[in-house]
Amino acid sequence: MERTFDQFARVLVNMDVTQEPRYKVLVESKGYVFFVDLDYENIPEFCDYCKKIGHNVSVCNNLHETEVNHYSSAQKLANKLASKKYVQVKDGRKK
Repeated sequence: MERTFDQFARVLVNMDVTQEPRYKVLVESKGYVFFVDLDYENIPEFCDYCKKIGHNVSVCNNLHETEVNHYSSAQKLANKLASKKYVQVKDGRKK
């Protein structure tokens, strides 16, 4: 049975932004069961890295700071190891 409504409802809902949004909902009304399509007007960006709303992972300052800190720590370690000189103390021969 095809039913068409000329009405719509605008609602404000709390949703878990870590989950994929649903685009249909099953409605039961007066013996009828039908799907209603959902349209979202303002879904905020969500960062999967720092779990904050307002930006996505491609522009996450926390992620980029971590990468910079990790790189600089690795670079410092590499510089420290490169500056060490190893001198052979014993060569295994008898005197």
